[in-house]
Order: sequence, then structure tokens, then C-alpha cells
Amino acid sequence: MSNIDMSKVITAKARKDAALAGGRVAAKAMMVAWIDDLTGATQNQYPEVVQKGWDEEEAMAVAFMTATETPTQLATLTADGAARGRTAEEHAIRILEKASLFHGVVAQTRRLWLATDKALEEVTDPRDFNAVLAGAIQQAAPLAKAYGLA
Repeated sequence: MSNIDMSKVITAKARKDAALAGGRVAAKAMMVAWIDDLTGATQNQYPEVVQKGWDEEEAMAVAFMTATETPTQLATLTADGAARGRTAEEHAIRILEKASLFHGVVAQTRRLWLATDKALEEVTDPRDFNAVLAGAIQQAAPLAKAYGLA
């Protein structure tokens, strides 16, 4: 009779499962880091307080373009536009152009992240994580170029 406690024996499957889980966590962290680096190239051009006002700024521009702006919104658009050498209308148009571009970047980045996350979840061999990440980075290159991020 053996004195080996079988509950403490690490099987090859357990080792593989542990390697897979650890590799998945590391690969997902790497994915998030390079997506943050990619999108940070745009967002880092603006102070955080300005970024926090983007939704409000877009809402003001929409209201202006649909002639439903409040006096406060009109005053803000007029003052902000003047600071950039634009009329309120020119400024509202520029805001909406930039918002459209930003929403496009967000949507495409989100889809890339979702697809990559799914692919990482489906990996069954820890040696395949790098290939999944390399494929995602390759897919991100045209996106980065199209949006002036690379």
C-alpha cells in the first residue's frame, strides 16, 4: 500500500490547466495594455477635465444644430468657438465631426477587444496566446492608421 496522498498529486492535466489559466490572464492583460496605449495616443492629447465634458459638448452641438439649444449652451458654444477662431456653428460642426470620429474609434476598438477576448478564451494550448495577440495587433494597425493613431 502506498503512502502517497492522491489529493496532492498534480496531474499533467492540472499543470496544463494552470498554465492555460495563467497564460490567459497574462494575455488579456497584454491586450488591455496595448489597446490602452493605442487609444491613449488620442486621448492623451486632451486634459482629463476636457475629456469628461465631451458628452456634454456633443449634446450642446446637437442641440445647436437642431435649433433646440438653451441660452447657456449657445453662450458656451459661442465662447468656445471664439477661443478657436470659429463661429458657434463652425464650432458645433467641428465638435460633431470629432465626436463621430471618436465614436467610430470606440466602436471598432470595442469590437476588436471583444473578438480578441473571445479568441483568448477559446485557446486550448498556452503556446497559442501570442498568435492570437499578434493577429489582433495586426487587425488594429489599419484602425490605428485610419484614425491617426499610428
